[in-house]
Amino acid sequence: NIGVTVDSLFEIYNSETLSGGKGERIAEERSKGDYAGSIYISRDEIDRQVRNGAVNVVEHPTGYCFKPDCSRICSSDRSSKTCQYEAITPDKARSRIPSRDRLIERFKALNDGRFYMANILTDMALKIEAIEQNLAAHNIEFTPFKAYIIANSIAYKELQ
Repeated sequence: NIGVTVDSLFEIYNSETLSGGKGERIAEERSKGDYAGSIYISRDEIDRQVRNGAVNVVEHPTGYCFKPDCSRICSSDRSSKTCQYEAITPDKARSRIPSRDRLIERFKALNDGRFYMANILTDMALKIEAIEQNLAAHNIEFTPFKAYIIANSIAYKELQ
């Protein structure tokens, strides 16, 4: 387990770009120091920190959680907006592209004017927006999706 944790942390700490609450703090720490190369923290240093219990990480579908004793599992596409302990690498961001595409197709299929669908569509649109923010943070090309909800109680509302 220590080896897997060290490998995951090495990828995170030395990733070219990071997003998510913890990812942005790591990137900020890197930018403040004398970081001039491609290795920010060595495997030996990470191994030492893991063995001392100073750092731990849990991988989930949308990113990496730096609070393993958390009482909830942040495996939602909205977790990058709601969790301050998540770090998202470029690979994790790219892995959400198929999920984003499925959400867009579902959104379009369900957006047929039924008034009781507005809350469901709003939730889906927020998930799409969160994924797109991570893609943009990692400079991954995509065509932004504009969510227009059509419902009897909401007349063509654009979500921002």
